Amino acid sequence: MENKSKKSSNKQLLLAIIGILILISVIICVIVCSLDYTKKNKKEDVAQATIMMNYTSSSNSIVIDSSSSVTVDVGKLLSDTKNVFDFTISSKMTKGSNIKYEIVATKDVSSSTIPDSSIRIYLQKSDSSSYTNVNEVLLPTGYKASDETPIGGANGMILDKGTFDKSSSIYYRLRVWVDSTYPVVDSINYYKLKINVYGKAS
Repeated sequence: MENKSKKSSNKQLLLAIIGILILISVIICVIVCSLDYTKKNKKEDVAQATIMMNYTSSSNSIVIDSSSSVTVDVGKLLSDTKNVFDFTISSKMTKGSNIKYEIVATKDVSSSTIPDSSIRIYLQKSDSSSYTNVNEVLLPTGYKASDETPIGGANGMILDKGTFDKSSSIYYRLRVWVDSTYPVVDSINYYKLKINVYGKAS
C-alpha cells in the first residue's frame, strides 16, 4: 500500500514538473513573439517615413549665364525665373519616426564654364508658400563641394539640412547669379546647378 502511495506521489510530482515546464515554455514563446512584433512595427514605421521635393519649374536645375553680373545687394532681390528656383520639401510619416534630410546642389561640370568662385548662391526658407517671413539659410557664397559626404552620396554642396519629426512642409527660395567682379568677355559663359533632396530614417 505504501509502495502504491509512493508511486502515486511520484506520478503527481512528475506531472507537476511537466506542467511547470509547459507553462515556462508558453511564457517564453509569448515574450519572443511580442519582441518580434515590436521589431516589425518599428521597421514599418521607418518604412512609412517619406520625404518629397516639389517645384514649379520644368526641371530641378537652374542655369545662369554671364550676360549680366550683379552685386550681392541686387542679387539677393532677383525675381527673374532664370535666377530663382522655388521648391518645397515635404515629409509624411507615422508617429514616433524621424527622417534626416539634406538639400544638395551639384554642379554640371560639362556645361559650366564660369569659375565656382564667381558664382553666388543664396538660399532662404519660409513656413509658407507666400514667403512673407523668410530666414536666410545660406548667405551669398561661391560654389564649393562639401567636405562631408552627403546622405545621397553625391559629390555636391550641402545647402541646408535638418530633421523632420512630423508631417510638414518647408518652402525654399534659391537665387543664383554671377558676381559683379566677374570680368566682361566677348563670349557668353554658363553655369548649371542641379538641386536634389536626400533623406535618411533615424
